[in-house]
Amino acid sequence: MVDLSPHVQRKLTQTREITCTGYAREDGLWDIEARMVDTKPFDVMHPKYGEPKPAGEPLHEMKIRITIDNDMLIHAAEAVTIRAPFGPCAVPPTVFPNLKGLSFNKGWKKSVAGIIGGTRGCTHLNELLGNMATVAYQTVASSEDFMAKLDKGGFKPFYIGTCYSYKESGSVVENLYPDFYEPPA
Repeated sequence: MVDLSPHVQRKLTQTREITCTGYAREDGLWDIEARMVDTKPFDVMHPKYGEPKPAGEPLHEMKIRITIDNDMLIHAAEAVTIRAPFGPCAVPPTVFPNLKGLSFNKGWKKSVAGIIGGTRGCTHLNELLGNMATVAYQTVASSEDFMAKLDKGGFKPFYIGTCYSYKESGSVVENLYPDFYEPPA
């Protein structure tokens, strides 16, 4: 088993749990949902958080749902802040629907930053969107429709060129998708 190197003695101070899930809808679209929860293993009494937060109680709890099609085009997007340190942390419900019409494909992060980046949105929700893009790819790429396109050939999977393993000049692309293999320069 491969693991991280041994660590020095330490004490837990923060846990962030992120769950991303992909769903096939009956109408042929896909829902990608994400949930993020931040907790501390001790009571938080800092005045900026208002009322004291008992150990294990979420400081942040947020959810996002994005509906996409087989081409990664966004049909709907919504987000909710369930818990946050400040009342104004809740992103207005009118912000996330502005993602409709964007695509999870190339240029995604830049497009999102232009719509909900900085003070127009929430750092935590923006971070979740990056995780959701990966889950969207994995959800759609495992579908019967996508696999059927691959079996027919001539269809370049959207994930070629997106990471080290799927680089155009790599052995994975050479073996699995020889039509799209590009020998190293």
